[in-house]
Amino acid sequence: MCQNREVFFVVVAQPETKSEHVNILADCLRRNYKGKYKLIYMTDNREGLGDDITAISLRSGGDDVLDYLKQLHSTVNHITLILEPETVFLGDITDAVSKVVNSGHISCVDGAYSFYGYEFNYKHMPSIDAKIICFAGPEKPWQKDCLRLDWVKSNYRHTKRAIVLGSASTLQSDLDSIGNMKDGAAIFVVNHTGFKYPIHADYWVTLHPECWHEWVPLRKAAGYNMDFKSIGYNSQNQTPKGMDRGSSDWGGMSGLFAVKCAFEEGFEEVILCGVPMTDTPYFWGSELHYKILPYRAGWERHIDKLKGRVYSQSGWTKELLGSFM
Repeated sequence: MCQNREVFFVVVAQPETKSEHVNILADCLRRNYKGKYKLIYMTDNREGLGDDITAISLRSGGDDVLDYLKQLHSTVNHITLILEPETVFLGDITDAVSKVVNSGHISCVDGAYSFYGYEFNYKHMPSIDAKIICFAGPEKPWQKDCLRLDWVKSNYRHTKRAIVLGSASTLQSDLDSIGNMKDGAAIFVVNHTGFKYPIHADYWVTLHPECWHEWVPLRKAAGYNMDFKSIGYNSQNQTPKGMDRGSSDWGGMSGLFAVKCAFEEGFEEVILCGVPMTDTPYFWGSELHYKILPYRAGWERHIDKLKGRVYSQSGWTKELLGSFM
């Protein structure tokens, strides 16, 4: 993993580069690179970029782009790798990045990096074992013809992301900390958050389906959207009364239950907001009436399923899983 050094992936804006292309590249990197890294986009227009991308002006300080890149590359604790926005990753690229870095230059590296373009038949997947594929011809992965190819469609895309909103007092600051990364993500509200926090909910989940008949009218009375999917606890995965489906529990309180439900609904990545798993008061001011610490064991038992897919913005879960940004 590049000797545990942070990798600066640098993308330089081209006339045809759109913010959406860089946002997709950012999602692909997060899914497929397991080391420490930063995505840097050199541009004079950061409009539409995700807040997880570091944008640096092409005219920053009057320096030439090449001089800036040389400065980055000379940083002792970092490694710089230039990426074209029209790059597709075929699965985990961690080892491939190390091979490219160790090669000392960006070129075709066996088992790591290759160009896809004029010399290939666009109807077929490249007959190479490289993990990092740069489109070198006139066609680009975001074009309709290329997106019809299964290997492009399955790899060049946004991550299916969910945000779980718990009930801790850190909820608002946690949400604020991820900036515009909540745009386009599915929102899972948990328990009382469903009728106490004003937000459009895509899912409402709870370990307490016995309270469902009381909570739903409260959300409706608050004027919040009602076109959500409801998931309640049931040890046999049977559907609780009045809800859309049931699911069993992982033993880590409602926040972990929401993560499990998100995975079952097909989401690849989950960001926890207001789920610190500490003795933090509720966001509406009430104190907790039970002990949190015993339930941390449920998270620890399922850590292999969570690490690298679930992030938390505060508390013990942030220490356990790391923050999204």
